[in-house]
Amino acid sequence: MHIHGRSAWRYGAAVLLTGLASCGGGGDAPAPDDPLAAYKSQAVAWAPCDPNVLGPNSALIQQLGDKVSCATIRAPLDYARTDRGDIRLALLKVATAEPKVRKGSIVFNPGGPGGDGLEIAANFGALFSQPPSDSPTRAALQELARHYDMVGFSPRGTGAGTTITCTANEPSREVNFPSDDRSPANIEAMLYNLRLATKACKNNPLTPYINTEQTAWDLDLIRHLIGDAKLNYIGYSYGTWLGAWYAARFPGQAGHLVLDSAVDFTAGFDEAMIGQSIGKQRVLDEVMSPYFARHPDLYRLGADESRIRALFGTLPSPLKAAVGATLAFNSSRGLVSSGFVMLAAGIARDRLATDPDISDADLRIAVDTAIRDRAPFDVEAALRAATRLLDQFAAIRFPEPRSLLMPPEEATYVAVVCNDVASRTDPQYWISLGNEMAISHPVTGGSMTEAPCLYWGGPTTAKPAVQDTAKAGPLMVVQSQFDALTLTENALRFVDALPTARLLYVKGEYSHGVFPYMSPCVDHRVTAFFLDDALPARRTDCDQVPFYGDVAALGSLKRMAAPDQARTDALLDRIQEILAGAGKQGL
Repeated sequence: MHIHGRSAWRYGAAVLLTGLASCGGGGDAPAPDDPLAAYKSQAVAWAPCDPNVLGPNSALIQQLGDKVSCATIRAPLDYARTDRGDIRLALLKVATAEPKVRKGSIVFNPGGPGGDGLEIAANFGALFSQPPSDSPTRAALQELARHYDMVGFSPRGTGAGTTITCTANEPSREVNFPSDDRSPANIEAMLYNLRLATKACKNNPLTPYINTEQTAWDLDLIRHLIGDAKLNYIGYSYGTWLGAWYAARFPGQAGHLVLDSAVDFTAGFDEAMIGQSIGKQRVLDEVMSPYFARHPDLYRLGADESRIRALFGTLPSPLKAAVGATLAFNSSRGLVSSGFVMLAAGIARDRLATDPDISDADLRIAVDTAIRDRAPFDVEAALRAATRLLDQFAAIRFPEPRSLLMPPEEATYVAVVCNDVASRTDPQYWISLGNEMAISHPVTGGSMTEAPCLYWGGPTTAKPAVQDTAKAGPLMVVQSQFDALTLTENALRFVDALPTARLLYVKGEYSHGVFPYMSPCVDHRVTAFFLDDALPARRTDCDQVPFYGDVAALGSLKRMAAPDQARTDALLDRIQEILAGAGKQGL
């Protein structure tokens, strides 16, 4: 499995522990005989954040000023056996704008598993605490900043706390695009890499304790130490699985839980992975291709939907792999970039057909020139999309032999997925499924054979039943109709099994991670849930925010926005990038 993401080393020293310490003071003081008493009574040293805590986006720390602070806390490696030692968890907090009316904190998880929650909390804090606005939707979001702290944490295994890696001296084997090459040799290369990755992760003594059960206990420890009697929480993708697990394990401490882009908690990760290949193909066939066909003047892909759908099948295998790795991870705001990805792929295909040995540098020049010649459209957006595509293509076309190294976000993903629930362990099942889906869902269907838990040996914990989640009371699920990473049918099955859930369903949308949607139908209901305990109907259908160019008033690909909304747009885009980055791990 080759998953690329931001590695933990970019964070450097995540927090400063200088400054005044404050006790946790949660709503449930530990009993003297509580085995976790030493952890619950620890001092939390909130202090100015390390300037580089958010890596490339650390400028946000300066923008937030004294509103933001960081800390690290101790947590047991194993909550069932606290004598096994400690781990460290990193926290980031953007303080409420008006402490006198503080209702508590909202804790964030961006998904993955393996996504780090520090930056998304910082972005939400910046988004919600902007200057007053005449927009009712923005004003509703800003009310959250008046009443809640925004808190992010690095889940165990990844980010700025205790991290896990999976390493081996043996190199992984090169795998050709799985939907095109179903040869025994290519299938064996996939299976070999799975065996190697499993062995490498199993060799790390932290691995058994990187699972959602332990992370749910971490969440409850965080809740206590930030002084909240109940956990208020927004989780995306895998973060919905974590939120459901927490609600089942700690129903009395569950407050307002928003689960956005839901993983089906009634099933397992096998079903989630299969659903992703279905969802990605659906986005290309039923959302993107019709959209591109509506705008032939912008994308130069023609107005025939069927021909645009067929474009993917005409690409060389390495280009298919590159497109599959980039195409379906965008939000609705990414539709423009997705169109340019397809345009760049078509240009690269044509150039490779005439010169199959063209160098990577010359191919980039050729694509750049062709895109500039095809104006009018947003040339800079097109070139950014083309660069992302060609970066993926170069990595696939010119692979560098290396020993196996799974960075923390990737290792955490594998450990959590395989430690949480049982997976099918018959190789032939995954080979046959890959054979079938390579034909029916070629964007990523062949990769079904690369099932990460095939050789794992079983989970290290026991998942609570979905009925236990219902004991926590009402929670809110937000889902888009064409979500590519958490298949909507699966999410609806979870909602159906949970009578206490309230569903906000966005028709026509394919965003993975909906809130904030800058739509009253979604955002006002979410904010009213946190601010007023208001519960919508069992299901509320919301209209899609139009895609770029689909409304004549837009006039161009650029968002028509008042100058004071430019920063809002940038923060929204960055939140979507964070969620997309977490999605590259898996969910």
